[in-house]
Amino acid sequence: MAGQHKGKLLETIPSDITTWSTWKDEHPGTTVLNLKRSSWQFVKDFYKDPGRFVVGFVGNFGMHHVLMEQLLNRPVVNVDARGLLLLVVFDPEGTATRVYHRKVDDQILTFSSDAAGRFVDDQTKSTWNRQGVAIAGSLEGKTMHQQVSIPSFKRAWLTFHPNSGLIDLESLPTGNK
Repeated sequence: MAGQHKGKLLETIPSDITTWSTWKDEHPGTTVLNLKRSSWQFVKDFYKDPGRFVVGFVGNFGMHHVLMEQLLNRPVVNVDARGLLLLVVFDPEGTATRVYHRKVDDQILTFSSDAAGRFVDDQTKSTWNRQGVAIAGSLEGKTMHQQVSIPSFKRAWLTFHPNSGLIDLESLPTGNK
């Protein structure tokens, strides 16, 4: 708003709302800043009502959002955000939602979940983890590009992005799980 960087935008980076145990499993070398004054507000019970939350992101032609309560039933979803082909992955245990571009090496992939909570692409049958990395199969070692997404209270998201397009997961074909 003022100073030598007035008018410049900060780089937007992906973020998660997740549990400490899930974060620690994915990032074992991590440390945490424990703010005792406010830590009581952000216990797991705070997130028990997924109906209060959405995951928002920029798609083609504007903002879009997905309801977290719908992700409980469909934790791996192939999404077309008006031409931007994405994969939305939800971890019900850790509450983290991530959004990835489905294009890898000039190939558009579609995904489904396996019994272990990982996801598998239909084209090569490669297995992927929730960090967007192929951990088995012909694409092993490949990484999907993570799309910046913002977990938010539904009311706050719609206040700041009133024209955001809802991607209604219940209207997508069930084979798109």
